Amino acid sequence: MFKITKETPPYFPKKAKTMPFWESFFEENLKDLFKNQPILDSIYLHKEAFEVIKNHIGFGNDTEDNQVEQGGLLFGEVIEYESEQVNKEKPKLIGIVNHAIAAKTAEGSMRHLHFNHSTWHSLLEEQEKIDDKESKKQLIGWYHTHPKHLQVYFSHIDKENHLTFFEKDWHFGLVLNPQREEIKCFLGNEFEEVWCIVE
Repeated sequence: MFKITKETPPYFPKKAKTMPFWESFFEENLKDLFKNQPILDSIYLHKEAFEVIKNHIGFGNDTEDNQVEQGGLLFGEVIEYESEQVNKEKPKLIGIVNHAIAAKTAEGSMRHLHFNHSTWHSLLEEQEKIDDKESKKQLIGWYHTHPKHLQVYFSHIDKENHLTFFEKDWHFGLVLNPQREEIKCFLGNEFEEVWCIVE
Protein backbone atom coordinates (compact mmCIF):
# COMPACT_ATOMS: atom_id res chain seq x y z
CA MET A 1 0.00 0.00 0.00
CA PHE A 2 1.21 3.51 -0.76
CA LYS A 3 0.10 7.06 -0.24
CA ILE A 4 0.33 9.99 -2.64
CA THR A 5 2.20 12.79 -0.87
CA LYS A 6 2.40 15.26 -3.73
CA GLU A 7 -0.08 15.72 -6.54
CA THR A 8 0.87 17.76 -9.59
CA PRO A 9 -1.99 19.96 -10.81
CA PRO A 10 -2.93 19.64 -14.50
CA TYR A 11 -1.13 21.95 -16.90
CA PHE A 12 -2.96 24.64 -18.82
CA PRO A 13 -1.38 27.07 -21.30
CA LYS A 14 -0.71 30.57 -20.01
CA LYS A 15 -3.11 33.19 -21.32
CA ALA A 16 -1.71 36.42 -22.73
CA LYS A 17 -3.42 39.45 -24.26
CA THR A 18 -0.25 41.39 -24.91
CA MET A 19 3.28 40.41 -25.79
CA PRO A 20 5.53 41.58 -22.92
CA PHE A 21 6.19 37.96 -21.94
CA TRP A 22 8.02 37.58 -25.22
CA GLU A 23 10.95 39.74 -24.17
CA SER A 24 12.36 37.06 -21.90
CA PHE A 25 12.39 34.32 -24.52
CA PHE A 26 14.41 35.46 -27.48
CA GLU A 27 17.45 37.29 -28.67
CA GLU A 28 17.20 40.59 -30.53
CA ASN A 29 17.11 39.04 -34.02
CA LEU A 30 13.87 37.15 -33.31
CA LYS A 31 12.13 40.08 -31.68
CA ASP A 32 11.73 41.65 -35.12
CA LEU A 33 9.42 38.77 -36.08
CA PHE A 34 6.72 39.85 -33.65
CA LYS A 35 7.26 43.60 -33.56
CA ASN A 36 3.73 44.31 -34.80
CA GLN A 37 1.97 41.09 -33.81
CA PRO A 38 2.87 37.56 -32.74
CA ILE A 39 3.14 34.68 -35.17
CA LEU A 40 0.26 32.58 -33.88
CA ASP A 41 -0.08 28.80 -34.01
CA SER A 42 3.66 28.36 -34.00
CA ILE A 43 6.50 26.72 -32.13
CA TYR A 44 9.78 28.41 -31.21
CA LEU A 45 12.92 26.41 -30.50
CA HIS A 46 15.57 27.93 -28.28
CA LYS A 47 19.15 27.45 -29.45
CA GLU A 48 20.01 25.04 -26.65
CA ALA A 49 17.00 22.82 -27.35
CA PHE A 50 17.66 22.73 -31.08
CA GLU A 51 21.34 21.90 -30.46
CA VAL A 52 20.26 18.80 -28.52
CA ILE A 53 18.02 17.74 -31.40
CA LYS A 54 20.63 18.48 -34.07
CA ASN A 55 23.35 16.57 -32.26
CA HIS A 56 21.05 13.61 -31.63
CA ILE A 57 19.82 13.19 -35.20
CA GLY A 58 22.94 14.38 -37.07
CA PHE A 59 21.00 17.23 -38.66
CA GLY A 60 22.66 18.23 -41.93
CA ASN A 61 24.65 15.00 -42.15
CA ASP A 62 24.24 11.45 -43.40
CA THR A 63 25.48 9.29 -40.53
CA GLU A 64 25.32 5.64 -39.56
CA ASP A 65 22.87 6.44 -36.74
CA ASN A 66 20.39 8.60 -38.64
CA GLN A 67 19.48 6.02 -41.27
CA VAL A 68 16.55 5.04 -39.02
CA GLU A 69 13.93 7.09 -37.22
CA GLN A 70 15.06 8.84 -34.05
CA GLY A 71 13.18 11.01 -31.60
CA GLY A 72 12.78 12.64 -28.23
CA LEU A 73 10.71 14.97 -26.08
CA LEU A 74 10.14 18.73 -26.07
CA PHE A 75 9.80 20.73 -22.85
CA GLY A 76 8.83 24.33 -22.22
CA GLU A 77 5.53 26.14 -22.08
CA VAL A 78 2.55 27.07 -24.21
CA ILE A 79 1.01 30.53 -24.49
CA GLU A 80 -2.64 30.94 -25.47
CA TYR A 81 -2.89 34.32 -27.14
CA GLU A 82 -6.14 36.23 -26.64
CA SER A 83 -7.25 39.19 -28.70
CA GLU A 84 -10.38 40.50 -30.37
CA GLN A 85 -9.14 39.24 -33.72
CA VAL A 86 -8.69 35.63 -32.51
CA ASN A 87 -11.49 33.09 -32.93
CA LYS A 88 -12.63 32.28 -29.37
CA GLU A 89 -13.69 28.77 -30.38
CA LYS A 90 -10.19 27.91 -31.53
CA PRO A 91 -7.45 29.41 -29.37
CA LYS A 92 -4.21 30.52 -31.01
CA LEU A 93 -1.19 28.88 -29.42
CA ILE A 94 2.52 29.59 -29.23
CA GLY A 95 4.79 26.78 -28.06
CA ILE A 96 8.13 27.74 -26.53
CA VAL A 97 10.67 24.90 -26.39
CA ASN A 98 13.59 25.62 -24.10
CA HIS A 99 14.68 22.05 -23.45
CA ALA A 100 14.79 18.80 -25.44
CA ILE A 101 15.69 15.29 -24.33
CA ALA A 102 16.89 12.71 -26.86
CA ALA A 103 15.34 9.26 -26.61
CA LYS A 104 18.61 7.46 -27.22
CA THR A 105 17.27 4.01 -26.38
CA ALA A 106 14.20 4.22 -28.64
CA GLU A 107 13.85 1.44 -31.21
CA GLY A 108 13.91 2.88 -34.72
CA SER A 109 13.64 1.55 -38.26
CA MET A 110 13.35 3.30 -41.61
CA ARG A 111 9.62 3.87 -41.08
CA HIS A 112 8.97 3.31 -37.41
CA LEU A 113 9.95 4.62 -33.97
CA HIS A 114 9.05 2.88 -30.72
CA PHE A 115 9.52 4.28 -27.21
CA ASN A 116 9.70 1.15 -25.05
CA HIS A 117 9.32 1.00 -21.26
CA SER A 118 13.05 1.45 -20.76
CA THR A 119 13.04 4.51 -23.03
CA TRP A 120 10.21 6.19 -21.11
CA HIS A 121 11.94 5.40 -17.82
CA SER A 122 15.20 7.03 -18.93
CA LEU A 123 13.36 10.05 -20.37
CA LEU A 124 11.49 10.63 -17.11
CA GLU A 125 14.75 10.37 -15.19
CA GLU A 126 16.29 12.99 -17.47
CA GLN A 127 13.23 15.18 -17.04
CA GLU A 128 13.81 15.22 -13.28
CA LYS A 129 17.26 16.69 -13.88
CA ILE A 130 15.94 19.74 -15.71
CA ASP A 131 16.60 22.86 -13.66
CA ASP A 132 13.29 24.63 -13.06
CA LYS A 133 15.03 28.01 -12.97
CA GLU A 134 16.56 27.56 -16.39
CA SER A 135 13.91 25.54 -18.16
CA LYS A 136 10.31 24.62 -17.53
CA LYS A 137 9.72 20.92 -16.97
CA GLN A 138 6.39 20.86 -18.76
CA LEU A 139 6.22 18.30 -21.56
CA ILE A 140 4.69 20.10 -24.55
CA GLY A 141 5.44 17.67 -27.35
CA TRP A 142 7.86 15.39 -29.13
CA TYR A 143 10.15 15.24 -32.14
CA HIS A 144 11.11 12.44 -34.49
CA THR A 145 12.79 11.98 -37.84
CA HIS A 146 11.82 10.75 -41.28
CA PRO A 147 15.26 9.88 -42.69
CA LYS A 148 16.73 9.67 -46.19
CA HIS A 149 14.07 9.85 -48.94
CA LEU A 150 11.03 9.98 -46.62
CA GLN A 151 8.80 13.05 -46.78
CA VAL A 152 8.37 15.26 -43.72
CA TYR A 153 4.77 14.79 -42.59
CA PHE A 154 2.66 13.11 -39.90
CA SER A 155 2.13 9.52 -41.04
CA HIS A 156 -0.75 7.32 -39.90
CA ILE A 157 1.49 5.76 -37.23
CA ASP A 158 2.73 9.21 -36.15
CA LYS A 159 -0.87 10.31 -35.66
CA GLU A 160 -1.63 7.23 -33.57
CA ASN A 161 1.43 7.85 -31.38
CA HIS A 162 0.55 11.52 -31.02
CA LEU A 163 -3.03 10.78 -29.96
CA THR A 164 -1.83 8.12 -27.50
CA PHE A 165 0.90 10.07 -25.72
CA PHE A 166 0.33 13.73 -26.68
CA GLU A 167 -3.44 14.05 -26.86
CA LYS A 168 -3.89 17.66 -25.69
CA ASP A 169 -4.85 20.32 -28.22
CA TRP A 170 -1.70 22.23 -27.15
CA HIS A 171 0.75 19.38 -27.77
CA PHE A 172 3.22 19.84 -30.62
CA GLY A 173 4.86 17.26 -32.87
CA LEU A 174 8.07 18.08 -34.75
CA VAL A 175 9.16 16.04 -37.79
CA LEU A 176 12.65 16.43 -39.25
CA ASN A 177 14.56 14.96 -42.16
CA PRO A 178 18.21 15.18 -41.08
CA GLN A 179 19.73 14.51 -44.48
CA ARG A 180 17.66 17.16 -46.30
CA GLU A 181 17.53 19.54 -43.31
CA GLU A 182 13.76 19.83 -43.45
CA ILE A 183 11.54 20.60 -40.46
CA LYS A 184 7.76 20.70 -40.08
CA CYS A 185 5.61 21.04 -36.99
CA PHE A 186 2.08 19.88 -36.25
CA LEU A 187 -0.26 20.98 -33.49
CA GLY A 188 -2.98 19.26 -31.50
CA ASN A 189 -5.22 16.34 -32.26
CA GLU A 190 -6.11 17.67 -35.70
CA PHE A 191 -2.42 17.71 -36.67
CA GLU A 192 -2.55 21.23 -38.07
CA GLU A 193 0.74 22.25 -39.68
CA VAL A 194 2.12 25.36 -37.93
CA TRP A 195 5.12 27.66 -38.14
CA CYS A 196 8.40 26.38 -36.74
CA ILE A 197 10.95 29.07 -35.89
CA VAL A 198 14.46 28.30 -34.66
CA GLU A 199 16.40 30.82 -32.62
